Amino acid sequence: MGFPMVSQEIRDFTRRFVNQHPEDVESILYYPHPFARGGLVLVFKDEVEFLPDLISDAYGELPQGISLYCLRSSELFELSLPGLFMPPMIINERPHLAFCLKHKGILLYGRDIRNEIDAPPNPKMLLEAHIEGCLLYLRDHGILRWLERGAYETLIRELDAQLRHLMATALLAYNVWDVDAEIVFDRFRELYHDREIEEIWRAFSHLVQEAADENSALEAVWLFERFLRRMRRISDERHS
Repeated sequence: MGFPMVSQEIRDFTRRFVNQHPEDVESILYYPHPFARGGLVLVFKDEVEFLPDLISDAYGELPQGISLYCLRSSELFELSLPGLFMPPMIINERPHLAFCLKHKGILLYGRDIRNEIDAPPNPKMLLEAHIEGCLLYLRDHGILRWLERGAYETLIRELDAQLRHLMATALLAYNVWDVDAEIVFDRFRELYHDREIEEIWRAFSHLVQEAADENSALEAVWLFERFLRRMRRISDERHS
């Protein structure tokens, strides 16, 4: 069976890992992701009592830049949870993970578990967790560090990516998950009709087109903070 979307290094990883642990692995799946490189889900048999050694072996062989999720078969429900927004992984893949795995995932080995994956039960919780992650972690581990280092272009580029990702998370409340960074604002505008968000996005998009300096970076941070506050109000108003 061919896997045209899957790189050779991922296929090689799958082959090596299964050969090393043939009695432990139940499934290995690849998933694409609209805001990241995508990754692998390793599902181990429920009879496996101790996972740390297997996980360590997997990370030791994992191709660079590929995300990895390891769990037992009985723990598949965890793929539908919000996940953690923690540095250095600024983009939290979890809000879209279950959708991408269920509908676009590719089985590389073993039992096909895609039909056993449920959509996240509470999209509002996903957006709340995303906003909270930005407030608690992105400020300290991203924004402040980029400002201190004078990495203004990086700051604006990363905030642009995060704004798009936030809108994509908000779209999950309407069961819209199959989007990419280029079209996400258009889909958001169609469903939310929020004038303030549109104003913020136009102002931020203008900054992206300009040469980055300290003033533009500070303005980008202010627009991002406004966006977060407005998104929180929208979430509270629509799902109260």
